[in-house]
Amino acid sequence: MSALGETLANERRRAGRTIGDVEQATRIRGGLLAALEKGEYDRLPSSPAYVRGYITSIAKYLEIAPEPLLKLYEQDTRHRPGMESQRIRLPEPEHPTSADVHVIPVRGALLIAIVVALIVLAVWGIGKLVSGPKEPARLPLPAGSATSTPEAGAALATEPAAGEDAQPAGEPTALTPFTLRVAIAEGQASWLRVTVDGLKAYEGTMEDGESREWRITDSATVRMGRPSAVSVYRDGEKITDVPKGEIPTYQLSALPPD
Repeated sequence: MSALGETLANERRRAGRTIGDVEQATRIRGGLLAALEKGEYDRLPSSPAYVRGYITSIAKYLEIAPEPLLKLYEQDTRHRPGMESQRIRLPEPEHPTSADVHVIPVRGALLIAIVVALIVLAVWGIGKLVSGPKEPARLPLPAGSATSTPEAGAALATEPAAGEDAQPAGEPTALTPFTLRVAIAEGQASWLRVTVDGLKAYEGTMEDGESREWRITDSATVRMGRPSAVSVYRDGEKITDVPKGEIPTYQLSALPPD
């Protein structure tokens, strides 16, 4: 038994600890602890740095100063063959060539560019699916306008409303034109779509006392989102019938002259 081993064994026994206790507390294998106490240095790691670390950990656990123990270790191993202080050689860092330095960033940048392009294409495709085809903007008829002929109304609305047929061709029937007025109650609002003589004249939201008028020569359709907020007038006379349909709708037609 070496001087270091004898000292460690005596201090462990004085503290009332077993090798198993020291092993559990310091995480040092019991075989290494036993080799230290017996002075069997050939069973320990060849690097003195590891052994010094074991000694320091054991001393802290036994609550004794590690310096005297480290000195005993130096004395025990100073003249033993193969136990001289050894430096731990760390692997030398490799110096990449200039080609290697640029290859990785270029590949990384290319990969990032591909990923960004795929994301942009995916977002664009989703946007197209969600938004659907865009319809050309249509100009609404201004409030108070009077259209005496279908040609005048066609200048403001260029295509029939969806789901509605344009006026059939043939001999025109003499009808009495009338004035259609739509008004919104104060503090209210409603979506509206107004079709005049087979052509869409207005679509949008009217609100807070707003009103619009059109001159009807054949027929008109008024669709609305909130019937309670909308008042419809024919030649100044309010229509009191409840609008029908899944989307509340008024169908108004010009009448033959008396």
